[in-house]
Parts: sequence; structure tokens; C-alpha cells
Amino acid sequence: MLLDEALLLSQQPDFAAQSKKNWITEVVESYGHMAVFGLKFHLELAVIDYFWGQTKKYLRSRCDYSLESLRALLPAAIASV
Repeated sequence: MLLDEALLLSQQPDFAAQSKKNWITEVVESYGHMAVFGLKFHLELAVIDYFWGQTKKYLRSRCDYSLESLRALLPAAIASV
């Protein structure tokens, strides 16, 4: 069964006029920045996940689990990565 092109949502004028970029990219670029997306489902390759993992490891080994201690150690934890 063939679908009538007029029924396809992608063929509607308001959808056809919209940019092919996703809305996150449009918002980020409207502020003069560049949006870069990493690989999906490969967290071991994501730099930010490695960074926060190492930061949390540092904090777990040195923090006494109070908010004051966490606040005091966080700058050193970030700098250690």
C-alpha cells in the first residue's frame, strides 16, 4: 500500500522548512558555540564519564562523607584528573 505524499508528516510545509539540525544544536549555536556529540552507548570512550569517574574515585577515598568535606575536597579532586 502506497502512502499519499500529502499524508506524510515529513512532507508538510512547517516540517520541511525546519532546519535539519536538532533543537539542542540550534540553541547551542545560537549562543555562538559548537555542539559536538560523542558516540552513543560507548561510555568507556566518553571523556566526561572518565573525568567524573576519576573525580568521584578521588573523593570517595578522601572524603568523610560530610557536605563540608565534599566542598573542601572538590577543587583538588577536579585538579587531580
